[in-house]
Amino acid sequence: MSHPSLYENVDLAEMTEQRGSKVVAAARDGAQSGVEPCRRRKTLLHISVFLSSCVFLSLVLLLIGLLHGTWQFAKQQCSMDHSHLLVINSTEEQNFITEEANNTMYWIGLRDTSGGNWTWVDDTICRSSSMFWTAGEPNNWNGNTEDCVHIEDEGRWNDNQCSANLSWICEK
Repeated sequence: MSHPSLYENVDLAEMTEQRGSKVVAAARDGAQSGVEPCRRRKTLLHISVFLSSCVFLSLVLLLIGLLHGTWQFAKQQCSMDHSHLLVINSTEEQNFITEEANNTMYWIGLRDTSGGNWTWVDDTICRSSSMFWTAGEPNNWNGNTEDCVHIEDEGRWNDNQCSANLSWICEK
């Protein structure tokens, strides 16, 4: 018995036709068609390309209740796709993700590892300007331990309890 593949190749040339100049610009910087295509699990519903990274956004399916979870669950799901939760390295990438996120809250790969030391999942220290944080964040709101970060619906960062159930963004 043959099982359908859980993965599919994503052809950047096809994406260029579907998405237009944004993908063309990304392809010029290294994610060119004919180089290794992005592979994604078929359950991931949206893919974009930023420079040479493939960015996967899980989407909340309210009727079915799929594709949202805790920060740790999101991290594991990205790992299963041979990727990791999103690491934001520049203002340009932050702006790109804000546009792609389309007013949805997503986990990203940033976490407070010890008393205000914000570390990305690739073990780099977060050196991003405070301009990415929502005003007043990070704040451990209402005395809660909020050690995981998500992008709010307007694209700014917010610290949240890692047990909250949100969508997530993977990158590889």
